[in-house]
Amino acid sequence: LGIRDFARKSGVGRALLGLSGGIDSAVVAVLAAEALGPGSVTAVAVPSRHTDPRSTGSARELAASLGIGFEVRELEPLHAAAERSLGDLLGAGTGAENIQARLRASVLMAFVNARGGMLLNTSNKTELSLGYATLYGDSCGALSPLGDLTKPEVVSLARWIRSSRGYIPDFTLERPPSAELAPG
Repeated sequence: LGIRDFARKSGVGRALLGLSGGIDSAVVAVLAAEALGPGSVTAVAVPSRHTDPRSTGSARELAASLGIGFEVRELEPLHAAAERSLGDLLGAGTGAENIQARLRASVLMAFVNARGGMLLNTSNKTELSLGYATLYGDSCGALSPLGDLTKPEVVSLARWIRSSRGYIPDFTLERPPSAELAPG
């Protein structure tokens, strides 16, 4: 209801989201497809050098089962350019990881700018409350469907979706949470 109502009131008929193969983006993809119809939703995977190939495979599998659009844009060309350009400003740790989240958001916003619609944020309340979401990165989006759900609530909702509708792949439900922004 929230996604459908927001889209209708805003005059936006299409939604785009980053689909990582993780549980949060999987739940948002299901909600968006049900709210707007599969033909009005496009998911984009933006894998990095640290992304487990099973993550992108699970994202592709979910998109196919939902009947939503799916595209892959590799992060590496942008990431390598940022490393060359910003060099020692990135360092190791948070700076090196946050730039990837911000580059992913740039890719997603480029899709929205080129094709129209709105970007759906895939962060949950736990990530936002703990500061785990990257400002101008995974916190981007016109609407945050999971913004009032804690991570345990998202997991419960994902398991319910899986048991009642079957959409969410096993790997997505069983994997440990990871932003996949660093080795391991």
